[in-house]
Amino acid sequence: MSAHDTVVSDVLAAAYRRLRSGHEAIDTHTPLDALMREEEGMPADERVVRAEAFRAILADFFADGPHPAKVMRRVFALTKAYAPELILNMTCQDLGNMFGETRAAVSWRINQLHNKRVKAAGANGTHVRFQKSETTRAKYRLAAKGNKNRAKGAKAKRAA
Repeated sequence: MSAHDTVVSDVLAAAYRRLRSGHEAIDTHTPLDALMREEEGMPADERVVRAEAFRAILADFFADGPHPAKVMRRVFALTKAYAPELILNMTCQDLGNMFGETRAAVSWRINQLHNKRVKAAGANGTHVRFQKSETTRAKYRLAAKGNKNRAKGAKAKRAA
């Protein structure tokens, strides 16, 4: 565990202890409070919907817990799917390098957080701009059928 990971773990442990002991955070004002003040002229039902949406987004970001790396991986994965220009159009490889994981791990996370949800909601087009279409993936599958390129590789030898 790196020194930074130790610091993060210590801070989270202290926060959990504080929470269990019944102490509240010092500042209880959130950005949501400021947003609600800015929207004073809106109809109440629209403000409530916006507040619920904002909370839902935050809950989604923190679904794996409050560890900063876990939160940021989710934030960047969803941003890559919905607004890649906000993260300078980084590739999955760039994101993987930034978070110390593989390109495939980033792609898997985007699939879990975006594609599967959209598909479960009944939408047909579940891929985002940078992902291959289902027809392209099917062509690749067909082209790879019978391919024995890796049959004698190091991974196959370890499995044997």
